[in-house]
Parts: sequence; structure tokens; C-alpha cells
Amino acid sequence: MAESMLQISVAKRTAEKLGIPVSGALLLGVLAPDSVRIRSTATQEDYARVHALTRDWNDAFRSARRIMEEERDDPYLLGCAFHLMTDSLWATWRQEKIAAIPGEGTEEEKRAQFRREAEALEHVLYLKEDGRTLMQAVLSTPLREDRGYLGLSVVEVDAWRRRCAQVLSGLKQYEGTLTVLNTSAAEAFLERASSRIAREYLRAGKEDAE
Repeated sequence: MAESMLQISVAKRTAEKLGIPVSGALLLGVLAPDSVRIRSTATQEDYARVHALTRDWNDAFRSARRIMEEERDDPYLLGCAFHLMTDSLWATWRQEKIAAIPGEGTEEEKRAQFRREAEALEHVLYLKEDGRTLMQAVLSTPLREDRGYLGLSVVEVDAWRRRCAQVLSGLKQYEGTLTVLNTSAAEAFLERASSRIAREYLRAGKEDAE
């Protein structure tokens, strides 16, 4: 699962490629699917349902394309679609990066290193992308009772966006050296993911018009 600032960064770049406004509603939708994590009673089944994981991330990707075809004029739901596609692409890329970590460390040690560097990347992106301003746009976006997404409540989405803003603003600079998720690796993923999602959006629009 991609972290919050990474999700926002991919969505921002995708929207810019497409000429879509980087609105608070779009970015709220980008964060919304992970609102399930705010539930104290959340199960793996809850997470899978919200992320359209019927079998694997390919299902999530197809669900996102359906949203792009049917709800492309709704920035909130479009943001949800961006989230699902980013998670799908991140899941594959993450495995590739973990497998490429050199050394004799165990699989769990390599995963732990990746998690540490992913959190450090959040701080880097928060500064680079002016995350404070972007999160202010998210926090100031009115919540609509009729704007649900796969069973998420307005209360959950609101609580999650506030938690994301608090966590991101409190991140500290990483003291170590980023070897897995350095600047060039992060830029490569951002470009690859945003380009792929932009292509899917344009393709969905063509199919919807036919």
C-alpha cells in the first residue's frame, strides 16, 4: 500500500499531465480508500473490499478503470480511482525494489528497510510538493453525506484526512542514507505511475465515448 504523500504526489502529477485541476476534492478522494484504517475493528476483508481486491491488485486496477469510465467528472471518485491504480503499481514496484536490495539480510530485514525508507520518502515529498498547502486543500474540502465510497462513512474519511495531516506535518528528516528509495528511484516511480494512470484515464474516456 502506497503511503499518503506518495499517493498525493502521483495524483498531482497525473492531474497536471491531463490538465485536470489539482483540487481538494480530487486529493480527498486520493486519501479516502485508506480511511478504512481508522476503524478499530477493521479486518483484512474490510481493507480488501474498499480496495476492490477480489483476488489481487489486477482487480483493483480494473475497478479503477470502471470508475474512470463511469465517474470521470466527479473529482472525488476520480481520486479514489487514482488511489487504486497507484496502490496496484506500487505493490509490483515495491516487490521489485525489495528483491533488488543487496546483502545477506533476510526477507523481513529487507522489508523493514524498505518500510523505513518509504516513511523517509514521505518527508521528502511533503517538502518537495508543498504538502502543507495540498493538505490544507484536503482539510478545507466540504464533506458530503451522499459522497460515499465502498462503505466508508463521512466520519471515517474526515478522521483519516485529519490523521494524515497530523502525521505528515510531524515527520522528521531521515538521519540515514536512502539507498532503496533515493531521489532518482522515487522520481522514476512517480513518473512511471503518473504516466500509466494518465494513459488509462485517456483510454477510458475513448471507450466511454464509443
